[in-house]
Amino acid sequence: LVKIRYETLFLWIAVIGVILSGSRTAFVSTVVILVVVLLSSPRIKNRKILTLADIRRRIAILVVGAIVAVGSLSNEYVYSVVRGFGSDDLIEFAQITSSAPRVSAWVSGLEVFEDNPVVGVGLGNAFSHYQDNVPDWALPYSEVQLWLTDPSARPNPKNMLVKLLAETGLLGFGLFFAFVLAHFRSGSLNPRYLVLRNAAVVALLFNYFSLDSFALPTEWFLLGFVLLSGRETVQTYAKSARTGLVYEN
Repeated sequence: LVKIRYETLFLWIAVIGVILSGSRTAFVSTVVILVVVLLSSPRIKNRKILTLADIRRRIAILVVGAIVAVGSLSNEYVYSVVRGFGSDDLIEFAQITSSAPRVSAWVSGLEVFEDNPVVGVGLGNAFSHYQDNVPDWALPYSEVQLWLTDPSARPNPKNMLVKLLAETGLLGFGLFFAFVLAHFRSGSLNPRYLVLRNAAVVALLFNYFSLDSFALPTEWFLLGFVLLSGRETVQTYAKSARTGLVYEN
């Protein structure tokens, strides 16, 4: 029987899950994270020739990235986003990618922030200002009309950065991200931890640009995992450095 490491098994389960989910953010973020992992992969210092294991690892990353990329381009939304990258106009990009309602909520949230830059308008209250700040170019969209006419429908920017700025101002925005950054303040130089840290930063940025909820357990799990990994690898790396095996990323 062929032995399969549990990490490899979980990786392929995750890849299949991403493709089957149809999640637009999952498609794009997975490809970007794999690129970051590939560029950040550690190698032993002064080793001029890649080992077979290094080559296999990089090929595996490229194969997984290619599979996810092909699967993502079959998604109509992701394909429209790729086509829209040539546009230098936000409104044109929003129209090409069919994301105009969401972008209009971003614009409204930023208008709310401009009017209340210090402490915002309070958690959960930014949506109530949407009608006063909705851009004219978004009015033809049915989702926008629903937000304007149905009292139970709440405009959702699905963007944590905009949400925090509009609802808590610079004060809340600064405190929240100071809390998040504290999880990455590790003195660890372990190359595997650095790869994890870089990938986690990318994952969180995609998360904050596509969702605006504090209730997602994946966010808190990832922050805790990065914090714990950083602390646990400090002593391990110090011991390996004393043996003369030095790594660079």
